[in-house]
Amino acid sequence: MGTVTTMCPRTGKQVSTGVQLDRQAFRMLPANRHFVFHCWLCGHEHEWSRRWAVFVEEGDRALADAVPHSD
Repeated sequence: MGTVTTMCPRTGKQVSTGVQLDRQAFRMLPANRHFVFHCWLCGHEHEWSRRWAVFVEEGDRALADAVPHSD
């Protein structure tokens, strides 16, 4: 299982889209279909597609910086 991340165009940082699935399901998403998510980092809505998204495996250190932190 993993999380789909993409770059926030306002901050330039990689953020979680909130979508969790396995690598095979990620590969099966149409490359040109756009999805919308609410960006927890900047507060705006952004579009993402498989073409520009990154699949991050659960437990990957890259995911630690892409998800919201409770301070």
